[in-house]
Amino acid sequence: MQRFIVVLITLFSFVVFAKDFEEVRKLNLSVDGIKELEAECGAGSLEIQGVKGLKEIEVEAEIVLRDFDEDDIKDFIEDRVRLELKKVGKRAYLESTVKSRWGGWGSRQAYINVSIKVPYELDLVINDGSGSISIEDVGGNVDLEDGSGSITIEGVGGDLRIDDGSGSITVEKIAGEVDIEDGSGSIDIYDVAGKVIVDDGSGGIKIDKVDNDVLIKESGSGNVRIRNVTGHVEQN
Repeated sequence: MQRFIVVLITLFSFVVFAKDFEEVRKLNLSVDGIKELEAECGAGSLEIQGVKGLKEIEVEAEIVLRDFDEDDIKDFIEDRVRLELKKVGKRAYLESTVKSRWGGWGSRQAYINVSIKVPYELDLVINDGSGSISIEDVGGNVDLEDGSGSITIEGVGGDLRIDDGSGSITVEKIAGEVDIEDGSGSIDIYDVAGKVIVDDGSGGIKIDKVDNDVLIKESGSGNVRIRNVTGHVEQN
């Protein structure tokens, strides 16, 4: 009986001191002389919106820790959270990551939700780990490499390239070319002026309203529906 009581007290102490933590940080950088934003993001949602006439990059980052011991929170953020926005030559560089450690964190979770406003004309080069991605009204080229999570992109003035591991992809209103390499998940493409190239592992593909050629390199599994294409359609 005495041993059982000791165990209960130990568990109760852990529950009392475990808590959730959220903190919002804001970063700003003038785009004078900058042509491109390169972002390295880890776990967490990512939202990017282009704004005409904007003269700086505005970042709002929400650091979220779940089920952490209260005494560990400050040290964890200092040691593991990387949040930085700086100018490197003619590009802006954003890092928003939580560095992992061997063995994981058990039931604890740590991630950063990021919302970014950028000048409309900037090019984007994004490397994202996991979490949903939303990109809207960007005038330049977009190059996106993503591990997992849904992707929604609407309104790109240049070319769009996506290299995705898993998760649904929806893109529309693209003025340039679209090149998608996808592991798994549905792909919906609508209203593209340039050529469309898709290399897909699994998942349904829907393509509608393309004013150029469409090339489906590979479609492992899932239905393919292509409509309203002005140019040539090729499916391997």
